[in-house]
Amino acid sequence: MLDPCMPWTDSFLLPYLPRVFPLLKRDVIFPLLAACFTLDTSLFFWQLKHPNLVNLIEVFRRKRKMHLVFEYCDHTLLNELERNPNGVADGVIKSVLWQTLQALNFCHKHNCIHRDVKPENILITKQGIIKICDFGFARILIPGDAYTDYVATRWYRAPELLVGDTQYGSSVDVWATGCVFAELLTGQPLWPGKSDVDQLYLIIRTLGKLIPRHQSIFKSNQFFHGISIPEPEDMETLEEKFSDAHPLALNFMKECLKMNPDDRLTCAQLLEIPYFDSFREDQIKRKARNAGRNRRRQQLFPDAVRILRRHSEGRRLNTPFSPPRMTSSRPGFPDFLHTPTGESPSSSLYFAEHFTEN
Repeated sequence: MLDPCMPWTDSFLLPYLPRVFPLLKRDVIFPLLAACFTLDTSLFFWQLKHPNLVNLIEVFRRKRKMHLVFEYCDHTLLNELERNPNGVADGVIKSVLWQTLQALNFCHKHNCIHRDVKPENILITKQGIIKICDFGFARILIPGDAYTDYVATRWYRAPELLVGDTQYGSSVDVWATGCVFAELLTGQPLWPGKSDVDQLYLIIRTLGKLIPRHQSIFKSNQFFHGISIPEPEDMETLEEKFSDAHPLALNFMKECLKMNPDDRLTCAQLLEIPYFDSFREDQIKRKARNAGRNRRRQQLFPDAVRILRRHSEGRRLNTPFSPPRMTSSRPGFPDFLHTPTGESPSSSLYFAEHFTEN
């Protein structure tokens, strides 16, 4: 029986590989690994359903390749930055941040950290809806577990990841969100480090020294043996780097970019800070307008509304639920098939990630 909450690649599969490999032929090993790593990503999407997470439509195997098929999204946040090299409009920034935080907050409530938040992984539909994608680095949080430190793209990596700390939590996603926010304001990456040490140097130059725990981890990390972080000759604080930014925007950034992970606000707390006050008011007004418009439609076309509602409810009730199933079409290579539930047949495909055996 498959446990959807089990962190397959990190805790379940790897301890058994040394015992499994000698028993398997090469043409079985690679398909098995592909299937397991594909399943790892698939289970996150099957478990986590949210309007701001990209929807997994189907998983299938074709010609020895495993494919993940996702819903279509028009472009990425990176495309938006490329179109706006001097920064994105304030209204767009708030909308992107609000929806991104909603998605991450949902993940964190379900003990899942994304670990690779960056503009390329934030998709945008034609309707302006944000969809976070690429859960290849995602991980279920288990108290006391040690995690790999080599995750996330360097420019958006928190200090604890850069120094090699394996005891971290959802605050790494908050740090990455702060870096994305800074990039949206100016159109340029906040700290474009050329190496992990250079990345740490740029962060220290802005925020000051690492906390004692991270200093100790850096010194004991064999990867950094014989290497030290250069002392910045001059500091450039966030206030100096973003002198034109609104005080509320600067406050939001500072709450995300704290050296100590324990001092960073959670996604739920960030959604409540004053920076989003005007956005929340606009949301309330928009909902009120939509509610009024719907009431007028019901008054003008009561029969049509009743028929449409009955038809919609009938479709939902009659949609069969088919959980992920596993059939063994070839020894050692499980064939995982996801039957979409309640998906519209007109859904477009955004992309397919596939794993090929060598």
